[in-house]
Amino acid sequence: MMLADDYRLIQNDFKSVLRKRLQRLLKGLVFLTWSNDKFGQMLDTRARVDATLVHPEYGLFGIGIHMQYGTENRTFTIRHDQEFQGKTEFANDAKSSDAMFRSKIAKYVVHASLDNKTGRLLSAAIAFTRDIYDCIDRGLCEVRMTGNDQIGQTMFYDVDWDTLRDNGMWIHEFTQTKRETLCQK
Repeated sequence: MMLADDYRLIQNDFKSVLRKRLQRLLKGLVFLTWSNDKFGQMLDTRARVDATLVHPEYGLFGIGIHMQYGTENRTFTIRHDQEFQGKTEFANDAKSSDAMFRSKIAKYVVHASLDNKTGRLLSAAIAFTRDIYDCIDRGLCEVRMTGNDQIGQTMFYDVDWDTLRDNGMWIHEFTQTKRETLCQK
């Protein structure tokens, strides 16, 4: 679970650059549902929804967001299994793997990498949740485990952005302009 300061940092960084871009791309309003309150936590843990798109014609859609600080990463990462820490995205999604879940409730996934020191956007992309899971189902992903120094092992599926594109799936990569920087850490 994230601390309140972590939520504020991520919310500020998301609002600084990504929200405006998502709104232009998806042609609707994007509201963060990330929070430390019970409703925000429930949306995150049960439906993998961190933000909501309100589209004027098509209604509401969930967006899963992963923002990391450090080095550039050009993959969508889904936790498959973890010791000691409860349900993962994959386990929750497997229970709700019908078309409604993958196409409406958690329609999109966004990944962004930010520089640890400057807050500069290194890379960001959005894709359909169903396409990411399709790549996993077809074995078009890397399987990764956390390091042995971590208490409790976690297994991840990493789906490379180029894999989605190479398989004819929709993905949009965001680029940074010189005027845009994210909030400082």
